[in-house]
Amino acid sequence: MKYEILQPLAIRRVGDSTFVFDRNNATLHTFNETGAFLWELLETGAGTAALRERLCQAYKVGPEEAEADVSAFLNALEHKKLVSITQ
Repeated sequence: MKYEILQPLAIRRVGDSTFVFDRNNATLHTFNETGAFLWELLETGAGTAALRERLCQAYKVGPEEAEADVSAFLNALEHKKLVSITQ
């Protein structure tokens, strides 16, 4: 499954954090190092399978933990209307 980042967003990276400002709702969202890592992959068009695989590789976590983390992250982004499913 793939996700599309919704616009208009202003994105800034500072250190290990990523800040996303949703101009439609005047809301600032911050991501920790792991969230910033996943966000950057979403920006390249990576699907959920690639997100899980790369999370396992980069953070040395098992597939079940990666699945749970990616799912929680994507669900939060959908709830905040930062992304939508594209297939």
